[in-house]
Amino acid sequence: MLKMVEAAINEFDKVDILVNNAGIVRDAMLHKMTNEQWDAVINCHLTGTFNCTQAVVRRMMERKSGRIVNIISAAGLVGNIGQANYSAAKSAMIGLTKANARELAPYKITVNAIGPGADTPMSRGHPGEAKNHLAAKGASGLHGFSR
Repeated sequence: MLKMVEAAINEFDKVDILVNNAGIVRDAMLHKMTNEQWDAVINCHLTGTFNCTQAVVRRMMERKSGRIVNIISAAGLVGNIGQANYSAAKSAMIGLTKANARELAPYKITVNAIGPGADTPMSRGHPGEAKNHLAAKGASGLHGFSR
C-alpha cells in the first residue's frame, strides 16, 4: 500500500474518494523525445493513477462505497503537437477509467474522468497556437466516463 494511503487510513479510518490529479509534462517532438521523457510522463500520469487506484480500491470494495476521479485532458482525445507522451498517457487514462468503471460498478464504486479544459497551471506555459488548438478541439470533445 502506498504510504499516503496508509497515512490517510490511519488518520481518517477510510478513503472515500480518490482524485488522480498528479501531472507533469516533458514536451518534445517525437523524433527528439528521449526514453526518459516518455517514461517520466507515462509513469506519473498512467502508472501513478494505476498505483493510487489499486491502493484504495480493496477497502472501497469491502465497504461497497467509493469514488475515483481521474483528471484527463483533451490531449488524450485529439493529441497535441510535441506531446506524444502526454497525449498517450491521457488517452490511456481514459481507457483505464472506462475499464475500472465497469469492473468496480458492482461494488458501488464510481469511476469518472474529468477534463478541466486547456487553461490550467500546467498548460499556461504552452505556446498560444498549441493552447488555442487544444482548447478548440477539446472543449467539444471531453466527456465524463462512468458506469
